[in-house]
Amino acid sequence: MIKTRSILVSFAMAFALVLGVSSLAFADEAPASADAPEITIQATEDGQISAQASSLTVVDFNGYDPQNASILIGERMNVRVKNASSSAVTWTSSNPSVIKVQSGTSAGLKDNSECTLMSVGVGQSMITATCGGESFTFRILTRQIDITSGYYWTAPANCTYNGTALKPLVGIAGTTYTINNGNVLQGNGQLREGVDYTVTYSNNTNVGTATAVVAGIGLYKGTRTFTFKINAAPTNSSGSSSSGSSGSNGSSQAGIAGPSGAGVVVPTAPPASKAVSGKWKKTKGMWWFEYDAATAKLQGKKWPTSEWVTIGGKRYHFGSNGYMHSGWYNSGSGWYWLGSDGAMKTGWHKTKGKWYYMASDGVMQTGKKLIDTLIYFLKSSGAMVTGWNKESQGWFYYKSSGVMATGWQKVKGKWYYLNPLNGVMKTGWLDVDNARYYLNGSGAMLKGWQKIGGKWYHFASSGAMSKNKWVGNYYLGSDGVMVTNSWITTKGVDYWVDSNGKWVKGKTR
Repeated sequence: MIKTRSILVSFAMAFALVLGVSSLAFADEAPASADAPEITIQATEDGQISAQASSLTVVDFNGYDPQNASILIGERMNVRVKNASSSAVTWTSSNPSVIKVQSGTSAGLKDNSECTLMSVGVGQSMITATCGGESFTFRILTRQIDITSGYYWTAPANCTYNGTALKPLVGIAGTTYTINNGNVLQGNGQLREGVDYTVTYSNNTNVGTATAVVAGIGLYKGTRTFTFKINAAPTNSSGSSSSGSSGSNGSSQAGIAGPSGAGVVVPTAPPASKAVSGKWKKTKGMWWFEYDAATAKLQGKKWPTSEWVTIGGKRYHFGSNGYMHSGWYNSGSGWYWLGSDGAMKTGWHKTKGKWYYMASDGVMQTGKKLIDTLIYFLKSSGAMVTGWNKESQGWFYYKSSGVMATGWQKVKGKWYYLNPLNGVMKTGWLDVDNARYYLNGSGAMLKGWQKIGGKWYHFASSGAMSKNKWVGNYYLGSDGVMVTNSWITTKGVDYWVDSNGKWVKGKTR
């Protein structure tokens, strides 16, 4: 009988190998118990998959399996353990820099059988719930923010050729995310080039069509392609480029011309002018031009009157009495600067200590203008503005060179912040560069102790708001507000602060 059974077993095993069956159950073996634990697939930290017996399961708060769930940067996901023998559940993350775990009452949940998963980085993490020697592991993925959806874009503006590679600004504004000490800080403002996105320019030196490719990096993804024009530089009547300037910081503000309210100075043809020849003459201190015989015959008169003419490659204007105009001249279509020599000027020119800009047609410009990729403000008189200027959008600041300022600017010993996307002076709370600042009604950055909205705050010498720290005998909470009537625990020691926020020496719990 024993021999017969051995033969049957050998036959059965051979038959199984032929069919590719991996296991066999014999009739005289103990049947599987209905209460036997399920086999759960577990992924270890190194990504290897192994089988583990466990009665635990994990579901999200909607009752769904969270395995391989995907959440965005800054989002949270609540999960709970089912079939745990108690609420003494321990949660761990294989990659806390991607997914942080916060369980139980510390996350505002009922007990440790529940946990909040917080996305604080890009990638994936294995989350493990352990209870009574059993565990359940699942994977959570995080996704980058798509900058092509839900964000405000400032496309690169057209530029004027100046012989260098032109890089008009591309602005992206909307919800911002930054990582600070393992936490995601959410705000609203501009994304940072080189940190949140890159811009790659091509064909951006010579006249023609240039390309800017914008690609999200870090916490962001998505790509957009823009084209912009590089126009030929206007030339004066002698054929040379008129690209003079009262000052330049070497960067481009073309991309923020529109949002800042600036208009583009479009190259325009100068006034019609006939080329003439003859000789200059001066009568009673005033200059006029006598045509030679050939020109006089062609023009039907001996000198120019009430018209523009070109002499030696330069444009001049003569009045009805035949005398040459010099200095400022209004033709009815605009103001021109003819200089002391009477020749029409284009580009930047300084007279009586003030700068003016004449376009390629010679007409003096006024208002807010984008000139050679930089933004200036010209008064109704044409004089270039420097310093503070109140405009319809708010306050703007123009450097001594006349260029509109953006970002942090120190003016008369005080710091101000000008929006990088439009140049408008900021007031109130400002979140930038992983720090929080407060700018008063005049835009000046505050320092030291300040009472804002009935609450006390402290700002360091850099202007950054203090938080989660002692400043003297006072403690600033995570929101920066000075704590009152509370126990503060620092390095295991309890301190009591009174209704004025001051530490009460000697008081113990």
